[in-house]
Amino acid sequence: MDSLLKAKWNEQGDVPNDQGYSHFPGNINTLVFNIPKYLEHLQATGGVIPEFVNPKYANEERTVFKAPTRLECMMQDYPKLLSSVKGSVGFTTYPTWYCFSPAKNNVNDALACHTKGLPSYGAAQAEWDFYNWHTKMIEMVGLQVTRQTQPTNCSGINLNFGPKILFEPAFAITMKELRSRFSGESTAISAASTIVFGGTAHEKVIENL
Repeated sequence: MDSLLKAKWNEQGDVPNDQGYSHFPGNINTLVFNIPKYLEHLQATGGVIPEFVNPKYANEERTVFKAPTRLECMMQDYPKLLSSVKGSVGFTTYPTWYCFSPAKNNVNDALACHTKGLPSYGAAQAEWDFYNWHTKMIEMVGLQVTRQTQPTNCSGINLNFGPKILFEPAFAITMKELRSRFSGESTAISAASTIVFGGTAHEKVIENL
């Protein structure tokens, strides 16, 4: 994306906006369509989205392919088809920790990304992100959570794991439900804890955890 923007947009590439975010935010493949408008465009286009080639290179000179390339079409390109028919497009932005943590890189590629200051997107990072999500949600409803003081070395990547927390869907879905599950003066979870919060919503209220 950055190289494309430098070639077609400006020399700085993907510069942040006034709020510090990219003008071209990433996505987690979740879309909501207006079905009647969507049907209009299916009929007008036959369901054809413009294609492009997205090669992945194994070297900086871009002379060796990392994997066979292919034709692709992006669902993000659907809004480009709205020019002929009235339609509105918008998006909702969530912080990365809340909604995006792929486990897609092997150990070596994960370490290489980490070394460059990028998210590793390896299995260890995904596990850490999973427990970190639950930890942060617990903290957001007012509980005290202790994290490890010594990081865990995961194939060269240091991750400060905290407690291993899991909410079952029956325990809480919304923030309001989660807040209602805890009461009392003492609400703290140690870094060594492993806990699964289960049960149906109307049954569980945990006091003085």
